[in-house]
Amino acid sequence: MIKRYRYLSIIVLTALFCLFIMYLFPLNQAELNSVSGEEVKSLDSRLSYSFVDVKSVFDTMGEQGRDIYFYITSVIDMIYPVVYGVLFMLILGTVLLNRRSLLRFMPFITVVFDYAENINTLTLLNRYPEITEAMVQRGSLFTMLKWCGVLLTLGTVVVFVIIRIVRRVKR
Repeated sequence: MIKRYRYLSIIVLTALFCLFIMYLFPLNQAELNSVSGEEVKSLDSRLSYSFVDVKSVFDTMGEQGRDIYFYITSVIDMIYPVVYGVLFMLILGTVLLNRRSLLRFMPFITVVFDYAENINTLTLLNRYPEITEAMVQRGSLFTMLKWCGVLLTLGTVVVFVIIRIVRRVKR
Protein backbone atom coordinates (compact mmCIF):
# COMPACT_ATOMS: atom_id res chain seq x y z
CA MET A 1 0.00 0.00 0.00
CA ILE A 2 2.77 2.43 0.96
CA LYS A 3 4.65 1.53 -2.23
CA ARG A 4 1.59 2.47 -4.32
CA TYR A 5 1.38 5.88 -2.61
CA ARG A 6 5.09 6.42 -3.17
CA TYR A 7 4.71 5.83 -6.90
CA LEU A 8 1.58 7.99 -7.06
CA SER A 9 3.46 10.75 -5.22
CA ILE A 10 6.36 10.44 -7.67
CA ILE A 11 3.97 10.76 -10.61
CA VAL A 12 2.20 13.82 -9.16
CA LEU A 13 5.48 15.51 -8.20
CA THR A 14 6.97 14.75 -11.62
CA ALA A 15 3.95 16.44 -13.23
CA LEU A 16 4.43 19.48 -10.96
CA PHE A 17 8.17 19.49 -11.68
CA CYS A 18 7.42 19.52 -15.42
CA LEU A 19 4.87 22.31 -14.91
CA PHE A 20 7.59 24.47 -13.37
CA ILE A 21 10.30 23.58 -15.90
CA MET A 22 8.21 23.66 -19.07
CA TYR A 23 5.62 26.33 -18.29
CA LEU A 24 6.07 28.58 -15.24
CA PHE A 25 9.78 29.35 -15.54
CA PRO A 26 9.72 29.93 -19.32
CA LEU A 27 6.59 32.09 -19.02
CA ASN A 28 8.13 34.28 -16.32
CA GLN A 29 11.48 34.39 -18.11
CA ALA A 30 9.73 35.60 -21.28
CA GLU A 31 7.98 38.34 -19.29
CA LEU A 32 11.26 39.35 -17.67
CA ASN A 33 13.01 39.45 -21.07
CA SER A 34 10.16 41.48 -22.56
CA VAL A 35 10.28 44.09 -19.81
CA SER A 36 14.08 44.21 -19.92
CA GLY A 37 14.20 44.57 -23.69
CA GLU A 38 16.73 41.75 -24.00
CA GLU A 39 17.40 38.24 -22.74
CA VAL A 40 18.31 38.27 -19.07
CA LYS A 41 19.94 35.25 -17.43
CA SER A 42 18.73 35.08 -13.83
CA LEU A 43 21.24 34.59 -11.03
CA ASP A 44 19.93 31.18 -9.97
CA SER A 45 20.36 29.75 -13.47
CA ARG A 46 24.11 30.50 -13.44
CA LEU A 47 26.80 28.35 -11.86
CA SER A 48 28.29 31.43 -10.21
CA TYR A 49 28.31 35.20 -10.58
CA SER A 50 30.25 38.29 -9.61
CA PHE A 51 29.38 41.73 -8.26
CA VAL A 52 29.68 43.12 -11.79
CA ASP A 53 27.32 40.40 -13.11
CA VAL A 54 24.66 41.26 -10.52
CA LYS A 55 24.90 45.01 -11.17
CA SER A 56 24.69 44.40 -14.93
CA VAL A 57 21.70 42.01 -14.66
CA PHE A 58 19.79 44.25 -12.25
CA ASP A 59 20.51 47.37 -14.33
CA THR A 60 19.36 45.59 -17.49
CA MET A 61 16.14 44.46 -15.79
CA GLY A 62 15.22 47.96 -14.72
CA GLU A 63 12.83 48.60 -11.84
CA GLN A 64 9.89 46.76 -13.41
CA GLY A 65 12.09 43.76 -14.27
CA ARG A 66 13.47 43.63 -10.74
CA ASP A 67 9.89 43.64 -9.41
CA ILE A 68 9.05 40.68 -11.66
CA TYR A 69 12.25 38.90 -10.61
CA PHE A 70 11.36 39.54 -6.96
CA TYR A 71 7.94 37.92 -7.54
CA ILE A 72 9.48 34.92 -9.33
CA THR A 73 12.02 34.41 -6.56
CA SER A 74 9.69 35.04 -3.61
CA VAL A 75 6.73 32.98 -4.84
CA ILE A 76 7.48 30.52 -7.62
CA ASP A 77 11.09 29.76 -6.66
CA MET A 78 10.07 29.21 -3.04
CA ILE A 79 7.61 26.44 -3.99
CA TYR A 80 9.83 24.75 -6.60
CA PRO A 81 12.53 23.48 -4.17
CA VAL A 82 9.88 21.63 -2.13
CA VAL A 83 8.60 19.97 -5.30
CA TYR A 84 11.98 18.81 -6.61
CA GLY A 85 13.34 18.08 -3.12
CA VAL A 86 10.53 15.71 -2.14
CA LEU A 87 10.47 14.21 -5.65
CA PHE A 88 14.15 13.34 -5.57
CA MET A 89 14.00 12.10 -1.97
CA LEU A 90 11.23 9.70 -3.03
CA ILE A 91 13.14 8.63 -6.13
CA LEU A 92 16.32 8.03 -4.13
CA GLY A 93 14.34 6.14 -1.50
CA THR A 94 13.00 3.93 -4.28
CA VAL A 95 16.26 3.17 -6.12
CA LEU A 96 18.67 2.88 -3.19
CA LEU A 97 19.63 -0.65 -2.31
CA ASN A 98 19.48 0.14 1.41
CA ARG A 99 16.21 2.02 1.86
CA ARG A 100 17.43 3.41 5.19
CA SER A 101 20.50 4.99 3.64
CA LEU A 102 21.02 8.63 4.51
CA LEU A 103 21.75 9.29 0.81
CA ARG A 104 18.00 9.62 0.27
CA PHE A 105 18.17 12.92 2.21
CA MET A 106 20.80 14.42 -0.13
CA PRO A 107 18.15 16.49 -1.98
CA PHE A 108 17.22 18.13 1.34
CA ILE A 109 20.69 19.70 1.50
CA THR A 110 20.22 21.00 -2.05
CA VAL A 111 16.87 22.51 -1.06
CA VAL A 112 18.50 24.28 1.90
CA PHE A 113 21.10 25.84 -0.41
CA ASP A 114 18.35 26.79 -2.88
CA TYR A 115 16.42 28.60 -0.14
CA ALA A 116 19.61 30.32 1.06
CA GLU A 117 20.24 31.42 -2.53
CA ASN A 118 16.65 32.70 -2.90
CA ILE A 119 16.77 34.63 0.37
CA ASN A 120 20.09 36.17 -0.64
CA THR A 121 18.69 37.15 -4.06
CA LEU A 122 15.67 38.77 -2.41
CA THR A 123 18.03 40.67 -0.11
CA LEU A 124 20.06 41.86 -3.12
CA LEU A 125 16.87 42.99 -4.87
CA ASN A 126 15.61 44.80 -1.75
CA ARG A 127 18.88 46.61 -1.17
CA TYR A 128 19.72 47.38 -4.78
CA PRO A 129 21.69 49.48 -5.66
CA GLU A 130 23.19 49.41 -2.14
CA ILE A 131 24.59 45.88 -2.45
CA THR A 132 28.00 44.70 -1.29
CA GLU A 133 30.59 42.37 -2.72
CA ALA A 134 30.15 40.09 0.32
CA MET A 135 26.39 39.75 -0.30
CA VAL A 136 27.04 38.78 -3.91
CA GLN A 137 29.81 36.31 -3.00
CA ARG A 138 27.54 34.64 -0.45
CA GLY A 139 24.74 34.30 -3.02
CA SER A 140 27.13 32.96 -5.64
CA LEU A 141 28.43 30.38 -3.16
CA PHE A 142 24.87 29.24 -2.36
CA THR A 143 24.13 28.99 -6.08
CA MET A 144 27.25 26.93 -6.71
CA LEU A 145 26.48 24.61 -3.77
CA LYS A 146 22.89 24.21 -4.99
CA TRP A 147 24.07 23.15 -8.45
CA CYS A 148 26.65 20.77 -6.94
CA GLY A 149 23.82 19.22 -4.89
CA VAL A 150 21.63 18.88 -7.96
CA LEU A 151 24.43 17.15 -9.90
CA LEU A 152 25.32 14.87 -6.97
CA THR A 153 21.68 13.91 -6.53
CA LEU A 154 21.15 13.18 -10.22
CA GLY A 155 24.44 11.28 -10.38
CA THR A 156 23.46 9.19 -7.37
CA VAL A 157 20.08 8.36 -8.94
CA VAL A 158 21.75 7.32 -12.21
CA VAL A 159 24.37 5.17 -10.44
CA PHE A 160 21.79 3.31 -8.36
CA VAL A 161 19.44 2.83 -11.33
CA ILE A 162 22.36 1.28 -13.26
CA ILE A 163 23.25 -0.94 -10.28
CA ARG A 164 19.63 -2.13 -10.06
CA ILE A 165 19.48 -2.83 -13.81
CA VAL A 166 22.77 -4.77 -13.72
CA ARG A 167 21.52 -6.84 -10.75
CA ARG A 168 18.27 -7.67 -12.53
CA VAL A 169 20.07 -8.64 -15.72
CA LYS A 170 22.41 -10.93 -13.73
CA ARG A 171 19.40 -12.72 -12.22
